[in-house]
Amino acid sequence: GWSSSFLMFPIDMAKTRIQDEHVRKGAEPVYRNIFQTVWKVGNEEGLRAIYHGYIPVLLGSAPQGILQVGTNDLARHALASQKQCKVDELDLTSEIVAGGAAGFMQVFATSPMERVKILQQANGANSGNILQIMDQIGFKGLFAGATACWMRDIPFCALYFPVYQRTKQWMMARDGHAVN
Repeated sequence: GWSSSFLMFPIDMAKTRIQDEHVRKGAEPVYRNIFQTVWKVGNEEGLRAIYHGYIPVLLGSAPQGILQVGTNDLARHALASQKQCKVDELDLTSEIVAGGAAGFMQVFATSPMERVKILQQANGANSGNILQIMDQIGFKGLFAGATACWMRDIPFCALYFPVYQRTKQWMMARDGHAVN
């Protein structure tokens, strides 16, 4: 959650700066690699600039997790009820469907969070705060790129949740614990 996001955020900021840079033919790029970018931003813009855009991540992490895990759980229970089986007896296809539903729903939290985060990372202090950005791009602008997020998150969750569930069941059975 929050602690891993905090630790990894400088790398994410560097990635965004490197990807967003407009390099002209024959000109030397400002940002050459992750470490140089973090160092340059910290030295020239201050330590706060390295974490500019972290607040949306902080605010979006809990809703993302709730939507993702909650949707997967609700979908698994609904599918088990429909198939008249226990949740832990779902077939792989049902687990994939439940995971895909989780990926679909999480985008409603991650897309606005990522949009504001990326604007703050790319533009630094010039980007403004969350409310200023929302005023500039509007509600619809918060979901710019949502289709790409769905294309990334639906397959990821469709694979992640079944692999997690099956691995957990295998480990519990291997250790002689009842699978619940």
